[in-house]
Amino acid sequence: MPIGELAAFGNAVLGAATLSLFTYVSDRIGVFTQNLLRLLAGTVILGIIHYLYTGQIFESYENQRQLYYLIISGIVGYSIGDIFLFRSNVMLGPRLGTLVFMSYVPMATIMAVPALNEKLGFQAFFGMVITLIGITMVVMAQKGSLSKFQPKNLPLGILFGLIGAFCNAFGLVLSKLGMIGNSATVMNASFVRLVAATATIWLTGFMLGRNKHVLKSVYDIKLLGIIIIGSFIGPYLSVWFALIAMRHTYTGIATTIMALTPVIIIPMAQITHKERITPQIILGTITAIAGAALLFI
Repeated sequence: MPIGELAAFGNAVLGAATLSLFTYVSDRIGVFTQNLLRLLAGTVILGIIHYLYTGQIFESYENQRQLYYLIISGIVGYSIGDIFLFRSNVMLGPRLGTLVFMSYVPMATIMAVPALNEKLGFQAFFGMVITLIGITMVVMAQKGSLSKFQPKNLPLGILFGLIGAFCNAFGLVLSKLGMIGNSATVMNASFVRLVAATATIWLTGFMLGRNKHVLKSVYDIKLLGIIIIGSFIGPYLSVWFALIAMRHTYTGIATTIMALTPVIIIPMAQITHKERITPQIILGTITAIAGAALLFI
């Protein structure tokens, strides 16, 4: 059974659900405050579940270097990467921002060659290309903010997007390095990354004076409930699935399948927002699924 590929697909599905929930939250309290609460709630939830499962908060690491890899991957992949990706989406709009972010797939694949000694065969490489073409077709067919796009923002927006994509790719490769030959569980690796990311983003919020807005959001019971549910799905389950995928399959294959989130979110958007599904979206979806199927074979 292709455990890694199935976990990557699970990550894409959960990512689509998380995106829908936190888009609602971000519209009401802002992206930065949403990130503060999302990561904190995810850390608390995962910490409790990990303690109930293992009887301890942190597991021991025989090789301290692997622990450092996980800590750095959390800081770079979550905190720094998210900041740049958010700025890119603001400057480019969600469609162009998503396309730039997709560059993390080839970035991670290339990084994995010297760092992890991973080399993809022709079928896997072909499947990656087909999948990314399909995702691109879907993203460009969706309604977005191209009408609000300002050409003057293009260079800096692309730069920020590429930095964010690089941070995401670098963080994933580091996370895999932190799990190689390590007796600690994937759940603990995910918890270490979340703790590092949460501490970093809350420290950043404190330095920027943004943490004071958090308490106002906590008093909204409905909003708080959505954040808790979204944090269970996202920072807990989705990230856990991502690390399972990284541990059990090639980096390039895992990241390509995880990038299917824009395709998977289509039926959700059709149900919740009554968005029209165009022939281009259908063709792009079929193309992406066909490419992903090659990665499972």
